[in-house]
Amino acid sequence: MKNTLITLASITALAASADAQNLLTNGSFEADSLSSSRTFVVHTAGAGTLSGWTVTTGNVDVNTGYHPLATDGNNVLDLSGTAVGGISQTIATTAGNTYSLTFDYGSNVEYPIDTALLNVTGASSLISETLAPTTSPFRSYSNSFVANSATTTIDFSSLSTNNTGFGGVFLDNVSVSLTSEAVPEPSSIALLGLGTLGLLARRKR
Repeated sequence: MKNTLITLASITALAASADAQNLLTNGSFEADSLSSSRTFVVHTAGAGTLSGWTVTTGNVDVNTGYHPLATDGNNVLDLSGTAVGGISQTIATTAGNTYSLTFDYGSNVEYPIDTALLNVTGASSLISETLAPTTSPFRSYSNSFVANSATTTIDFSSLSTNNTGFGGVFLDNVSVSLTSEAVPEPSSIALLGLGTLGLLARRKR
């Protein structure tokens, strides 16, 4: 019995460790290999070239060597490439589970007045905020949400008034991770307990 409990505890600990991983693909925009400093690559809506993400409107650029510099790896994403743009990514979630959303965001030093809109959406809106960076280096954002559907979409869109682009909010180190699972209903716990007792009874025979 003790060995069984220890094994279950070990499995639970391993599962919790695995759950802490980033559920987003290419959250730090490192899939683009940029060969030298102060270079960038533009990703346009409909092209499907930004790994893990969908460019929802206009275009964005992934760059390196521009200020503010990356907080994770070498690259950052500018929400305005040569035009005002946006990105989104949809991940699998479990309704009732709590997830943590973190990322770093900053203002392009050449256009420090730009803002962006963050939307997290499942069956309904979970988070909707305007991001207003300062002229200082990256700021860190942290929030949590309780999923209410089997999928959740993380969406960033530029609110830049600079229609020629080249001046959106910079993003880096975007991460979504599971922080806690929904507590089972009492009836479900009772059924689990009965099932465990039944299994132990069979093993004793």
